[in-house]
Amino acid sequence: MGDHSNPNPNPNPNPNPKPKPKPQDRPLDRLHIQDLLVRCIVGINPEEREKEQDVIINVTLHADLSKACRSDDFADTIDYRSLKKRIMTAAQESADLLVE
Repeated sequence: MGDHSNPNPNPNPNPNPKPKPKPQDRPLDRLHIQDLLVRCIVGINPEEREKEQDVIINVTLHADLSKACRSDDFADTIDYRSLKKRIMTAAQESADLLVE
């Protein structure tokens, strides 16, 4: 009687399985804040810097929100309201000489 053992001990029929993507390899989620109106000082000429002007800001934030998706817990995600306030504060408090 011959040896009937399996020459391939790997039960996986695919000899080159794809590795599981690591968390850092997966595409990031995107959060969009569109058409955020902020009044702030912009411009380089003195007369431009006397009054606040309307500025429209658009932001795309790339973030890993997989934990929030798994937990369904607000504490694990990004607070749009807080993010919007931080953007507005940064723009309003800036003193940079900006050309529109």
